[in-house]
Amino acid sequence: MATSLSAGIPPSSAPRPGPKVAIASIGIGRIQRGFERVFGDLFETVRDDLDITLFKGGGPAGPAERIPAGLKRASAFARLIPFRRLAGSEYKTYKNDCLAFALSMLHEIRRGDYDVVHVIDYPLAKILGTLKAAAGFRAQLLFTNACCIPPRLYPMRNHIQHCSQVFYEQAIGEGVSPARVTLIPLGVHTRRFQSPLSRLELRRKYSVGENTFVILAVSAVKRPHKRVDHLIEEISRVPGDILFWIDGSPEDPSLPALARERLGARCRFSLVPTAGLPELYGLADLMVHGALEEAFGLAIVEGFSAGLTVLTHDSPHFHWLVGGDGTLVDMNAPGRLAAKVSDLLQNREALARSSTQVAARMRARFDWSALKPAYLDMYRNVAAAGPSRASSRAPRVPAQERTA
Repeated sequence: MATSLSAGIPPSSAPRPGPKVAIASIGIGRIQRGFERVFGDLFETVRDDLDITLFKGGGPAGPAERIPAGLKRASAFARLIPFRRLAGSEYKTYKNDCLAFALSMLHEIRRGDYDVVHVIDYPLAKILGTLKAAAGFRAQLLFTNACCIPPRLYPMRNHIQHCSQVFYEQAIGEGVSPARVTLIPLGVHTRRFQSPLSRLELRRKYSVGENTFVILAVSAVKRPHKRVDHLIEEISRVPGDILFWIDGSPEDPSLPALARERLGARCRFSLVPTAGLPELYGLADLMVHGALEEAFGLAIVEGFSAGLTVLTHDSPHFHWLVGGDGTLVDMNAPGRLAAKVSDLLQNREALARSSTQVAARMRARFDWSALKPAYLDMYRNVAAAGPSRASSRAPRVPAQERTA
């Protein structure tokens, strides 16, 4: 199996001038998801090394940040189109808003003469691919596959960044050209998830008993994919002084009722801003993640970086992501998670030691500072596959440097 963090990116034989990059996430300034956090952090990480502009959906526009001109008018038009709604989603007009964003960006892409347009929203990537085919703009399209999109559904005319080695290798195995895909994990500003307050101070702040065993889940509160119902059922089997704290967007209103029925006062729900997550990580003893599949697992990396052990499903992706270390559990088998949590509850000192060791490794592996060179190389190589600014004809690029 490949081990490079930048598989799919050929090594640069000589420094190239930095490309002009547009990075776009429709939810920045509007909603709180992992997508927005990743692209906001990426922009902040590389902005001093590239000519880069962040296109976002709302909020104040800082230096090198833009809300596409005409977005309000385009949104009013796009919301007339009867796309199928995302059932139970916090963002029911997602596809309509991606269409509006793409239409608004078209003029910006042409006027800005960008080399690369990088997006993470799948509908936006698909629509931009269609617009590129119809309008023929020069910029190369780059899509971060953070949704487990299979190769048969890749957005056309997009280079694909995978953030999981398993899905990258699956694409190659299914015949996708290595020149069209790149493997680079998502990053985390690991120091930001470590609270300056002590565990005791945090527990006093949130009215949590000093000896209570706190099990944290940071996840959208829903049954499909995140399987919060499974977590509730499993944790309810754990006896003793425990608190199951679930933080995330409340997409399924039936789950708090299920938690009250199964756990009573031993469960708490919240939706704290990103800046508040370090405090939840700091007061918890353990973190659990119920999904059977993830394109990456941002909250998992954040939890480990904060010094928590995170229990995940026993699958090839999570083994690649966290490396095992006794953290993998068969989330499909009833009773397995409950048994594992009960065992860790009885061995808190060993749990704390193990958490500290794994945290150091995860910080070194996934901090943005470690990943930045690979992202810069990806932008350079994706840009190199497109036409130069001086000519509408594609340049003659050596075969080993073609990436799209």
